[in-house]
Amino acid sequence: MRTTVYEFLVGFCVTAVLGVGLAIVIVWSKRFKNLSMPLFTFINSLPIIAIAPIILLWMGYGIKTNILIAFLVSFFPVIINTMTGLDSIEDDLLDLVRYLHASKLQIFLKIRIPNSLPYIFSGLKICSTMSIVGAIVGEFIASDRGLGYIIINSQYAMDTPPIFSALIVISLAGAALYWVVALFERLLMPWAFKSQKV
Repeated sequence: MRTTVYEFLVGFCVTAVLGVGLAIVIVWSKRFKNLSMPLFTFINSLPIIAIAPIILLWMGYGIKTNILIAFLVSFFPVIINTMTGLDSIEDDLLDLVRYLHASKLQIFLKIRIPNSLPYIFSGLKICSTMSIVGAIVGEFIASDRGLGYIIINSQYAMDTPPIFSALIVISLAGAALYWVVALFERLLMPWAFKSQKV
């Protein structure tokens, strides 16, 4: 169990940092955005389960392979949601702050990033559940331990209790990470929840 938890937590953290960071870089540079979007669309259309054996051939068995699969499964919801949030500023507001001589950096720090927080957390919530799915998929094909490995072995042995036990643990772990993300959302965006109560 510890192996699976480690894999999906590392996958989640790497996805969160790279997904949000890369989205900021892409939105910052329109040229980079025009070049990267076709590539992201192409990669996102690839079924990860189908290319997982190829990843296994390149990287071999081990935790790193499972972390990479968890990352690939959960990366695109984070980067797409973040980019959507960063781009969702009204043109009138942007024209106003530019008229007031706000720099590009100030616009990002004080307008774009705060405005994108709901989108970022939506992506992270999806990522919190998808990362564990990716880790389990990796363990199905590229591991000799972990909950995915237990499920596959128990399936071959027609032993259902370990399968149900593993599924329960997987569900609880995914739900726990989801609620941690939701807690940080409440801490960083208290105004959003106050407006919902009104």
